[in-house]
Amino acid sequence: MYLPRGTLLNDRYEIDSVLGHGGFGITYLARDRTLNVHVAVKEYFPRQLATRAEGATRVSVFTGKSQEHYAYGLKKFLEEARSVAQFADHPNIVSARDYFQANNTAYMVMRYVQGVDFKEYLKQQGGKVSFDLALKIMMPVMDALRAVHSAGLLHRDVSPDNIYLTRDGQVRLMDFGAARQQVGEQEKTLSVILKAGYAPVEQYTSKGKQGPWTDIYAAGATIYRAITGQTPPEALDRVTGDELLPPSRLGAAIPAAAEQALMKAMSLKAAQRYESMAEFQAALEGRGPAPGAALGVPPPRMETAKPSAPAPTPAAPAKKPDRTIPVVFTVVGIILALIILASLGTKPEKGTNASLPPGLTGPSMPTYNDHYYVDQGRKALAMKNYEIARGSFNSALRLNSKNVPAYLGLAEALLELKSFKEALDAASQAMALEPGNHMAYFQAGVALAFQSNLNDAAKNFETAVRLKPDFSEGHFNLALAYALSGRKDAAFKQQEILRNLDAKSAADLLALIRKKFPEKEPVKSAGPQEAQKLLEEGIKYLDAGSNQRAVEALEKALRLEPKNAQIRLNLGRAYFNLGRYQAAVEANQRALGLNPDSFLANHNLGMAYAKLGRYQEAARALEKAVRLKPDYAQAHYSLGAIYCKLGRLDLARSQHAILLNQDAKLASELLALINQGPSKTRAPKKKAAVTTFGISGPPTLTGRNYKGKG
Repeated sequence: MYLPRGTLLNDRYEIDSVLGHGGFGITYLARDRTLNVHVAVKEYFPRQLATRAEGATRVSVFTGKSQEHYAYGLKKFLEEARSVAQFADHPNIVSARDYFQANNTAYMVMRYVQGVDFKEYLKQQGGKVSFDLALKIMMPVMDALRAVHSAGLLHRDVSPDNIYLTRDGQVRLMDFGAARQQVGEQEKTLSVILKAGYAPVEQYTSKGKQGPWTDIYAAGATIYRAITGQTPPEALDRVTGDELLPPSRLGAAIPAAAEQALMKAMSLKAAQRYESMAEFQAALEGRGPAPGAALGVPPPRMETAKPSAPAPTPAAPAKKPDRTIPVVFTVVGIILALIILASLGTKPEKGTNASLPPGLTGPSMPTYNDHYYVDQGRKALAMKNYEIARGSFNSALRLNSKNVPAYLGLAEALLELKSFKEALDAASQAMALEPGNHMAYFQAGVALAFQSNLNDAAKNFETAVRLKPDFSEGHFNLALAYALSGRKDAAFKQQEILRNLDAKSAADLLALIRKKFPEKEPVKSAGPQEAQKLLEEGIKYLDAGSNQRAVEALEKALRLEPKNAQIRLNLGRAYFNLGRYQAAVEANQRALGLNPDSFLANHNLGMAYAKLGRYQEAARALEKAVRLKPDYAQAHYSLGAIYCKLGRLDLARSQHAILLNQDAKLASELLALINQGPSKTRAPKKKAAVTTFGISGPPTLTGRNYKGKG
């Protein structure tokens, strides 16, 4: 019946041994000669319809109706292979990497991984595991099912023996298509194969309406089995007398809300179950009726082809399955095993490893870290696989609920999936964890705009561009929000700002605004004059010690003139005075981008680095400052103090020698630092209007005493 060892398939895959077999197929371990790796090869082989002579390779089909049914099953086998190949990038699904026809049958090639199925793992753990561990294993499975459902498919055979725990700690869903229901004559031959206790009642009849709720029942039953040690009663038996006990009655420790969610998922009537896997997941985790998914790099603009039209509202929720929702069946027909490994099928062949893999022997199971799932999510976003991306980012957040990039990546996926409320929730989580993240506010603005909440959308866009003044997409969307809410002057002003950042986007934006307000030309912005007024206002606040008000004025000025070095230098000083040293570093770096030879930008950059304890970088910046302006005593003092911190007393003395000819008082203070030695160096006491290492911030720059050269 089996292919002989050494058989070469498709001029590439050399058969090694049999891994397992069932009524509809055989799985082999093979070597991929091209890549020189082991693979699992699934052969379509329905034993009730065909046979094979000992030592032969070609499959012989029985005569009569068997040939018609065999051809039908072969077609469905290939259809399912093509369908699941789309999940190749999902971290929790083992999909087909190749498929072909040969020997009067068809083959599917899958990655070969070692591990153990969930059924065997439960056995080795004494028959059951804790609710927390069961959830840790099942959440990635449910993420995978969400991706499957999003593609219009169903699994229809979720159970412990179709969940695989790999040696490297991953959880994988496999064996799609095992439910063989198809209206027509073929159904009588390709009979319904169900797992008692895991299949809901609608799978027992061709008239049963199936949908995501079908897999939800099976997922719930799998969790039930894992935490109680007992397979749930068969669905048909429950119809005549429901004896399904809550897990707590069987001794399982489970939160009351989670138990309620589990029993709801296993309701006999489909209409009483959850409508989506996401809703079930949220209920299990105690997150309410909807999952709190998250964000990523959002679409650069709101989809607004007609600026005068209101932003679209979220789609209405789906109706219950027994009413008007059309059932989207999974690819039907012949069994599709995504992977059959050494521990699966019937008895493993000699030499295969069915024991519990290393790393899965303890009470908790190792998994890939959150960074891995964030990377997987980003890859899925790049390929526009948004449902897969959502699952990956959710997996990352389950491992680390404070991972901001995961929230941001999830939000992008949710925006693309038009789940605007969930996207807003995710953006809010990112804001709470990182209040200075401009992208979180931007994505919240997009989500609000698509829910027709333009005022709040504008507020979020305003915060995004305040945090990042050169954020062109933020200005673009802010202008659109203004335009759609009738604030034409504000919209035109944003267009003027955008013109200095991205001329092409500004032209596109102007065309949209003019469609909304055809009678009016753009308001002529005061531009440089207004920015200069705000700059001087900011400097006055700095001189008065009102640093926060100075920041507000200077950031407004920067939005009008993003390429004004004076504004950036003074903004850096305000940040420094407020203790926002990293922001001061960035402000001075941007000033240097506009004028690399600015000695003040180099000096102030060195001061900010020093406050962050980054003394090597501080020294480099200050060395450039004194080269640009050798007679600037303050820079020599600051550089000497940094050298003391670094233990370079010889270099500190050279700065002292220079200071003797420039400022005797500073020279004396630096000498005191040198005499203290590197381990005792302290910052000198604060002096007014002096910029030194450890003292007050950089000097104020105005239009009167600074003309763009440092």
